[in-house]
Amino acid sequence: MAVAATGTIAINALLNAIDTLDLGVEKKAALSKTIQAAFTSGVGLNQIDRVFVDERVISGSATDQLDLIGGGLLDILGATFAPARIKILIVNNLGPNTVNLQRPAANGVAIYLAVSDGEPIHSGGFTCKVWPSAAGIVVTAGSADLMDLVNTAGGNTTVQIIIGAASA
Repeated sequence: MAVAATGTIAINALLNAIDTLDLGVEKKAALSKTIQAAFTSGVGLNQIDRVFVDERVISGSATDQLDLIGGGLLDILGATFAPARIKILIVNNLGPNTVNLQRPAANGVAIYLAVSDGEPIHSGGFTCKVWPSAAGIVVTAGSADLMDLVNTAGGNTTVQIIIGAASA
């Protein structure tokens, strides 16, 4: 059985700036910009063949460690998710707490250049990363297969995760 995946990741920015001048005159500027990346099915340039999605609750001041190989994760079709390369990573923080997306010191997937680097994703915020190259971000069992989501406060917080990946 051959598994295939395709898709498009798009961010659409619609921004307006208004300055009210004397006598009620308004000066306006608008921006409409779409940035997108399209993926066909496969394991090469601009290709994915596996998709993982999940909504997770992270306990207060806890770390949810995603083990991408051997961690029991299932793809969108219910099959074992064990990617060789990540091409798409979206983390949407539903809140109420800030969540830090981090590269663990031991066995971290190189989504950031340095070990233990990361970024805060504030409540109501999200991060979207796209690596369309054939190489993507390499995932290697036992040495580069972990990602941490750290709840920075007490009380539960909820995140949604989308990963598009290549199996080879």
